[in-house]
Amino acid sequence: MSIKRTLIESGKWYKGNTHLHTTLSDGTLEPAEAVAIYRNAGYSFTAVTDHWYYGNHRYLESDGFLVFAGMEMDTKFPRDHRKGFCHHVVVIADPEKTPYQTGDRLSDVRALGDMTAMVDHMNECGHLCIYAHPTWSHIKMEEYDKINGCIGLEVYNHVCEIEAGCGYSDAYYNRGLWEDRFQLCFASDDAHGAEHFLGGFIGVKATSLTYSDILEAIRAGSFYASTGPEIRDFYVQDGQAYFECSPCSDICFYTDATPGAYIVRNQPGTTHATYTLPKDASGVYAICREGEGRAWTQIIRL
Repeated sequence: MSIKRTLIESGKWYKGNTHLHTTLSDGTLEPAEAVAIYRNAGYSFTAVTDHWYYGNHRYLESDGFLVFAGMEMDTKFPRDHRKGFCHHVVVIADPEKTPYQTGDRLSDVRALGDMTAMVDHMNECGHLCIYAHPTWSHIKMEEYDKINGCIGLEVYNHVCEIEAGCGYSDAYYNRGLWEDRFQLCFASDDAHGAEHFLGGFIGVKATSLTYSDILEAIRAGSFYASTGPEIRDFYVQDGQAYFECSPCSDICFYTDATPGAYIVRNQPGTTHATYTLPKDASGVYAICREGEGRAWTQIIRL
């Protein structure tokens, strides 16, 4: 009786944001003010990720709250290239182990000119790389696929949804069912102004609230992405996918063997769902919805 899961069996849940801008790059809020918004909202961690301006703000951490080091990298395509607008990649790291400090511009990394090379470099020096808002970037799937050093992508980006109506990137995430590479989904704020805070987050199940344990849990896929609902559990046992969440009204399952399975439809207060997997499915993930909020599990490989 084998069980497959991404969430670790024992641990605690920690809520966090992996994409945040401050006055250091675009005039949002001072780092201390931005960090305080998440701490006061009950989050357990965030990362300051300004464009080409490295942030290592560990001095802003406090009991029960971590501040990861990080930055956002970007490259653009010529407008007549028809490949999309740009590549954006967020990188985060343990502030004790990163080789960079606040204010570093990483001119040597930027000079590489190619996002694949940039991502490879940041991976080599201990960073976790996340592909940001592919729908907003209008990046062609074949161009997105070239950046294979990212651990995952933002399936939801709050500022992109608020400002441009294109914050959801389900199509890119869904393709992961047909690919061999490990692909995780994230939800983030990417806050560029006060109205962009507290919209997208990840819920991480980790053994403890330390930089190393949170990063280890993320790398293992022991987390979910959300704009509101909370996911309690998701696993596969004996050909059945089991899902548990906070009260919601809709639950869907997706595999590479079917277009989708809408198991729970318009049934407010639902907290559980079970799905019999097609015999030829090689991967599965689930989404739940409550009002305008939704949450995504990671893909379980079968």
